[in-house]
Amino acid sequence: DSVGGFLCFPNKATADAMCARDGRYAGKIDSEGAFHCIPYKATANAWCVQHYGNGYYAGEITSVGGFLCFPSKATADAKCVLLNSNGWYAGKIDSQGKFLCIPTKAVQIATCQRKYGPLWRPRNLKSNGNFTCYSSSHGTVRDRSR
Repeated sequence: DSVGGFLCFPNKATADAMCARDGRYAGKIDSEGAFHCIPYKATANAWCVQHYGNGYYAGEITSVGGFLCFPSKATADAKCVLLNSNGWYAGKIDSQGKFLCIPTKAVQIATCQRKYGPLWRPRNLKSNGNFTCYSSSHGTVRDRSR
């Protein structure tokens, strides 16, 4: 605010004190005296657990205090089992915290045999969890999207 021709700015200690009540600290104070309250990593992790559950943690915290919550590998694996059945696991967790559920070899074998018969086997598992069923005795390959 301009009073008598000058601007009043908080110093770093004052800005930190204003942010501290929420487990945060003040980021860079700009040329107009504005600043963002940045969460400490422990605060961000606690927020992720509170909103998403155990097994979630905060990713990189941005310069304006934003962050994404990511599942641990064990949490992602458990979610795949919950959504599908035993024999599924999480693939790579991407930069947005998303992942695909991938069938294990045993699930692939069971799927091919259930769908096409006992001589069929899986091959060519792709990163998205799709695979192909083939039978060497039939000389035939069939596409199989899970």
